[in-house]
Order: sequence, then C-alpha cells, then structure tokens
Amino acid sequence: NFWNQAKRVLRKYNGIPRKSFPLFLKECEFRFNYGSHRQQLFTLTKYFFT
Repeated sequence: NFWNQAKRVLRKYNGIPRKSFPLFLKECEFRFNYGSHRQQLFTLTKYFFT
C-alpha cells in the first residue's frame, strides 16, 4: 500500500517543511512505482541520458 510505505519513509525525516512536502511525496511515489533499485536506476538513466 502506497500510504503505508510513504508514512514509513517520511517518518525517518522527523518533520518536513510544508514547502518541501510535495517533493518528498513525489520521491515516495517514484520509489513505490519503480520498486527495485535496479529499475529505479534504469528509469533515471533513461530519463537523463535520452
């Protein structure tokens, strides 16, 4: 479940400024949608080098 994972990840930061919250949430979304580190790296590489 996305929200359970997002809460677990965001809990590590011990408070996030309201202004930055959407960026933290987008990072959680990316990590949820592209599960493995290998898939995340492949997606980022494809995005930055094409």
